[in-house]
Amino acid sequence: MSAGAPVDSGVEAPSSAIPWASVGPGWFLAMWGPHAAVYPGPELTKWEQQKTTLFLVDPHGGRYLIDTLAAPSLYQLYDWSGDGRRALIGTPTTGAQSKSRVEEIDLANGKVLSQFTSSGSNAYDAWYQFTRPAGLALLRASQNSNGVISVARLSLLGKTQQTYPAASPLIASVNSTLLPSLDGTELVVAADHGLAMFANAGTFLRDIGPSAKACSPDRWWDATDLVASCQSLSPNSNAVAELWLVPINGPAPTQLTFPKAPDYGDVNGWKVGNAIYLQALGPCGTQFLARRLSNGTTKQVTVPKAANDERVIGAASGRLALQAVVGCGGGQSLFWFDPTTAKETPLLGPPLNGGGVLTALAYPGLQP
Repeated sequence: MSAGAPVDSGVEAPSSAIPWASVGPGWFLAMWGPHAAVYPGPELTKWEQQKTTLFLVDPHGGRYLIDTLAAPSLYQLYDWSGDGRRALIGTPTTGAQSKSRVEEIDLANGKVLSQFTSSGSNAYDAWYQFTRPAGLALLRASQNSNGVISVARLSLLGKTQQTYPAASPLIASVNSTLLPSLDGTELVVAADHGLAMFANAGTFLRDIGPSAKACSPDRWWDATDLVASCQSLSPNSNAVAELWLVPINGPAPTQLTFPKAPDYGDVNGWKVGNAIYLQALGPCGTQFLARRLSNGTTKQVTVPKAANDERVIGAASGRLALQAVVGCGGGQSLFWFDPTTAKETPLLGPPLNGGGVLTALAYPGLQP
């Protein structure tokens, strides 16, 4: 099979058959395992003991096998490079103090191009991503034992190139604290109040976002605006996350959502057609798809395949890509969901090839 000939839905091909000229918006990078996701209980170790396969998935559900990774299935899929050709994954090391071995993977053949071991105290106290636009270096957000988050730029071999002074003990997760500009010349980070923008060289440029909030930048809404998830700094705050639209120059930020139960907070958003869809937080650690109403409140969207627990992976061509999730073992499946018709089109996992989709990323860059 030669590269350049797309495969049909549900068909698996080797990485040598990837039609690179077609790879772009609507494609996904995903980790898959042969065992279905399970609820907590005796079967929890089943998925931990499975091998993990890294797939490149096209918009029609054809998949290309990049590599099969050894058990245990505890890998982190950090990022997909802006040139579309490399993945960044984390592998917990063995020993008394587990750290993370950060590996840059060539998607053309599954080979490790570079690697280093994280300097933190455990495998999960730092998050890594490629710089933009091409991924010639890495960005790291790390959290110390006091909860303070710091940001740095590293070489692909893990050597520190630049540190950024803004840090916040108010952000609970390190994987949503920084957002590089699409051209890579600037970086938005979570700050003590609102958001802070830095030049690539580390120079502070300006504060953006609502200053009375603790915010995490989520994604680029368009070329000049980003969407951020923000919480009140008030001591009596119930810490419900709201979505804000934040211009990087000029206009004041605008609050997009005013969540109320059963929406316990909004952590990302996508515009599909004339509607805005949200990643909303539900009870007991669940997440669900919601739609913004005209007054800024939200309404849950029924997704039959996902059983009220789904992750939004991306959007393209008027559809949302969702990952259905079960309590343990990652996700059940990756599929397109048309919010106007409720039509579901499988991409990976059941019913195409069984098993479970552990995690997935949309093609990098500005997504609609």
